[in-house]
Amino acid sequence: MAFNQQVTEEQATKIRRNILNILDGWLPYPTDYLKRKEEGWHKEYKPENKYVSLMQGYSYHKSWESCPKKQELIDYIKTLDFIDVEKALKTFSEITGIEIDQGLVGTEVEMKIKGKVYKAIIAGMGILKEDEKDER
Repeated sequence: MAFNQQVTEEQATKIRRNILNILDGWLPYPTDYLKRKEEGWHKEYKPENKYVSLMQGYSYHKSWESCPKKQELIDYIKTLDFIDVEKALKTFSEITGIEIDQGLVGTEVEMKIKGKVYKAIIAGMGILKEDEKDER
């Protein structure tokens, strides 16, 4: 499984390896333990400690906000030709909380090819609707 889709073990391993390579050691820890340790939270563990109050309401999604490779991860997922990329990006966004820029999704475009005018509405990685007119 990868991005909530069935893939081969080889494909899943490839995705996992490439994502870890892109992240280059960065991991989405929900807190910066080293920073909190410097602030002394480990010396006295009580509910009123600054560490505890800082952690209330802190989520896994928030930890992804500091990811330095967000766009690289999104761009990598877009290259995967053996899964439904739109579903993969949606799953990635749900897991990480990272907003995926849909760019031109939903935009109507018009192209003229060899005298024929084609209209389409951009739907992620594919075409949602297509109209054809002959203008010769």
